[in-house]
Amino acid sequence: MSDNKKKIAAYDIETIGRPLSDEVINMLCKTGNLKDPDKIAAKQAEFRGKLGIDPLTAMACCGGWYASEDDCGYVMLGADADATSEKAFLRDYWGKLSQFDILVGFNCFSFDSKILTLRSAVHEFEIPFRFDRRRYIKSGNHIDIRMVIQDWNTFEAGKLSFFLDMFGLDSKTEGIDGSMVQDYWNEGLHEDIGKYCLQDCRQTMALFNKIKRYFL
Repeated sequence: MSDNKKKIAAYDIETIGRPLSDEVINMLCKTGNLKDPDKIAAKQAEFRGKLGIDPLTAMACCGGWYASEDDCGYVMLGADADATSEKAFLRDYWGKLSQFDILVGFNCFSFDSKILTLRSAVHEFEIPFRFDRRRYIKSGNHIDIRMVIQDWNTFEAGKLSFFLDMFGLDSKTEGIDGSMVQDYWNEGLHEDIGKYCLQDCRQTMALFNKIKRYFL
């Protein structure tokens, strides 16, 4: 991979569940056969806790990037997390990502880029570029490190922390992971989410720099 003239950044998003009505929740989690109110409520609560990890029910609450220590940061969703603030967040974040020639992520083909594209389509605004999501292509504007290392085997195990450890790189932020973002958001800990997102971007770039001359 020749990246001497390309502006490259690692990117990452953190997600929360979209505000969905009980009627929609019941349809999605299939409570129709349940009669016990307590069991229905328990199933609803369990399903709501997983909304943020499904691209069809999630929204991005934070988007980070890392090109260098002098060019990094994150964009945060408005605290009210409604349609207006989501659209403004998406515009700002797409604008930042459009400044780079190549975007590098981890599991970004099936998650980050999918959510950003889906939610932008919902809001019907023009995006400044399209993520190259073609499999087995390593020369586009979008690189998924997980897919590259694992030869696009989506079922093969391996989280970012696993590969960081494998290649002797600094581990992920202690005390928070993606499954906790919803709770952090509910508690108003937006700055902590932003710092976590930025750290993931920094570590993704470190992993990219470690493997690029061997895999790309």
